[in-house]
Amino acid sequence: MDHKSTSNPNRKGLFGRSGFRYVQTFLLFFGITAALFVRANVGIAVVAITDVNSVDTYEWTFDEKQLILSTFYWGYIVTQIPGGYAAQKLGSKVVLLLSILISSLLSLLTPVSIVYGGWKAYCVIRILQGLFQGVMLPSIYDHLAKWSPKEERNLQGTLALSGYSCGLVFGMGISGVIAASTMKWPGIFYMSGAIGILWSILWVTFGASSPSTSRFITEKEKKFIESSQKEDNQHSVERKQSIPWRKIFTSPPFLALLFVSCCQSFGTFITSVEIPLYFDAILKLDIENNALFSSLSQVFTWGMSYVFLVIAQYIMKQEILSLTALRKSYNLIAFVVPMLVFISLGFLDSNNTAIAVTLIIVIAGISASHEIAYWLNIVDLSPNYTAILFSIANVAATLVDLISPLVVGFIISEQEDSRERWQIVFGISAIIVPVGGMIFLFFGKTDTQPWNSTPKNDNDLEIS
Repeated sequence: MDHKSTSNPNRKGLFGRSGFRYVQTFLLFFGITAALFVRANVGIAVVAITDVNSVDTYEWTFDEKQLILSTFYWGYIVTQIPGGYAAQKLGSKVVLLLSILISSLLSLLTPVSIVYGGWKAYCVIRILQGLFQGVMLPSIYDHLAKWSPKEERNLQGTLALSGYSCGLVFGMGISGVIAASTMKWPGIFYMSGAIGILWSILWVTFGASSPSTSRFITEKEKKFIESSQKEDNQHSVERKQSIPWRKIFTSPPFLALLFVSCCQSFGTFITSVEIPLYFDAILKLDIENNALFSSLSQVFTWGMSYVFLVIAQYIMKQEILSLTALRKSYNLIAFVVPMLVFISLGFLDSNNTAIAVTLIIVIAGISASHEIAYWLNIVDLSPNYTAILFSIANVAATLVDLISPLVVGFIISEQEDSRERWQIVFGISAIIVPVGGMIFLFFGKTDTQPWNSTPKNDNDLEIS
């Protein structure tokens, strides 16, 4: 539970006079890392569990593997909007704790579930993990909206959300190392679960839903954050304020953001979740090299997220571009380069392994621009309803994640070693990703929308 701050103006604070908001940023980073380790280890885990060259493995068909990859999103999509609503009403601390702690405990139960229930039991575990992780990102965006002064939004947001790439490094790279060790594939689930529990302990101790409920923040830092948010008209709406649903769903800037997030989600799914299968079937990589190259792309993404951040900070500080122009420029990079890479990948096979791996690393690095390009745009449009907007956007993107493995499974079927079939998958990606980018270029905005502070007597269709 959060506690009202009782700090006095002269208290220095446990983390210095002005640094506790970055403790929150680190906790978000660590939490996302832990959650993504649990979520993203499935690609390598499935390869390891079905590796014919290892002992204690299982024979699962390609369609069963694709079903396992998709089931997380069956649960994930259900709790998106309730998660955003819960974060807004209950605060992000409780919601995030339940999300990551329970999904981590489920990870610890996965090996015994597979032993006794096979791939079907694994699917059930993945559905449950999706249900609990569905509330995570809406809560994180709500947390960022409350803890980030407007001038630090890109910085804090990118630092926190870079945990996504770090978690994928663990999920793909560390998972491969664990699977190749004496711990075998069960160790993947034990390690990911343990890290999530460690984060939960830190979060209970230091996490806070807002500056006003933190026990450790100084009065000086709290006033700085709150004054910045007042200037940006943030959180001026009471918690019992009705949500202007109709205005949200008829807002062109938000609909543009919604569309680009869906299109980019398809491309991201292909380059993260499906890539281990592509490495295995087409590039003929063994489990260790598969994990190494899969994680290397995510290491590059992680590093590039800081490169894009530094560039964005410089551009904004020097006033070279407006925030709108910055986001649209990053968005342009985020769809042009992947389009070219997807087209190229369709013509490569095991004779071009080095080129294929390099291209996948490039596209992964470019994906690091997504946070600044459009995801943080959610906070721009409506700081008051950040959790709700993110929930809606992530529901739409999750629908894409849910359908994507089924589409890939339909195209590939039992011909997973067919380059021509994978060429179709990459070709579809090369069409979908730029379409979303173009829509955002034309209709995306960074202005706070009028409905961000809709008065209570507004005649809109609203649900409290």
